[in-house]
Amino acid sequence: MTMQYLVLAFDETDEAAIERRLMVGPDHIARAKSLKEAGELHIGGPILDDSGKAIGSAQFVEFETPDGIERYVKDDPFTKGKVWKDVKVFKVLLRECRCVTQMRHALCSGSGGSTEIVDLVSTVVNIPLK
Repeated sequence: MTMQYLVLAFDETDEAAIERRLMVGPDHIARAKSLKEAGELHIGGPILDDSGKAIGSAQFVEFETPDGIERYVKDDPFTKGKVWKDVKVFKVLLRECRCVTQMRHALCSGSGGSTEIVDLVSTVVNIPLK
């Protein structure tokens, strides 16, 4: 049975941290694409502060063996490049949420930008949409 995880990784806060993130970012993205193709990475992206600046990363991942998550964190370019300072790993059970999937499909398939759909998505995920 595979094990699923939520990985929350927060960046270093020194002045050079963003430069390191930008420098190793392409390697991090290339690795993420490879892990996605292998079925180990479900979804991920940057954690943003209120101004839109990346301050960390969030990923949902899945591995066949317990050492997979350790390898995932240890081998990531953001770990090796000293971008991440604090990584928290949580075991999770990922489930498909049919209602969110249907709303995403409606939004992505050209529903005409319905205000009702946007309001409903905003309510479900509890974030304001502009």
